[in-house]
Amino acid sequence: MTLQCTLAPPAASGFTDALSTGCGATGCGMSRTNQQWAQCTTSGTVVLSTVGDLVIHNNSISVAGQATAWPQKTVFLPNGTTAIAKN
Repeated sequence: MTLQCTLAPPAASGFTDALSTGCGATGCGMSRTNQQWAQCTTSGTVVLSTVGDLVIHNNSISVAGQATAWPQKTVFLPNGTTAIAKN
């Protein structure tokens, strides 16, 4: 999958991401490797977060190899590690 970048007006200091297959059939879904969230800037693309592999099926979702919920305030860092936000 190729990163596509389109400049947009600045938003608040955070964003919410949702994962869904968009289907209800048994066996439907998708897998994506080495997924990253990035910001488009006038000087290029800035990687905000590396979440690793996503496996999204109609009956389960796995993010970075974990099929259960990540703890609240988990932050995925650009280098692929995680941390818990303090505020």
